[in-house]
Amino acid sequence: MKENIILVGLSTCGKTTLGKEVSKSLKMNFVDCDNVIEHKEGKSISEIFKVLGENYFRQLEKELISSLFQLESTVISTGGGMPIYNNNMELLKKIGVVIFLNTPIDTLISRNLKVNNRPLIIENTEEKIKSMYNHRVDIYRKAHYTLDTCDLTIEQSVDAIINLVKTHMNLLYIK
Repeated sequence: MKENIILVGLSTCGKTTLGKEVSKSLKMNFVDCDNVIEHKEGKSISEIFKVLGENYFRQLEKELISSLFQLESTVISTGGGMPIYNNNMELLKKIGVVIFLNTPIDTLISRNLKVNNRPLIIENTEEKIKSMYNHRVDIYRKAHYTLDTCDLTIEQSVDAIINLVKTHMNLLYIK
């Protein structure tokens, strides 16, 4: 396994924020999968969903995963749905250590109410988030590790991610 760190979880769980901080702390590269897709397509994720549809977007994610295999020493923030489709979670686990950022539903609802660029959560935010969490959590839990971020500050979450990665790498080298 390459020494990449991959953060997964629902929208607004902190994948990008924590990913950037972890990459700074460990002096690693950082990639935000949604930003890569937006740059490649010249459209926002919301525009891609609206104009070209979710299936098109999921195909873009699948193609992006193929290119992620070339990365080394990189922290990767996935889109919330990336691990859910096309057996992507199993592929991500071959690219690096995958950590599910498990964030309380109430926190996710509160954060999502503050943003308006999430294509799958436009209306009925509370119901949608609960439904998406329930639909996706079993796949997210297939990550190498689950980090419950409840009551953790950004700094504590970063430290916890770094400790999980160190433990994981030590276990790989012992085998």
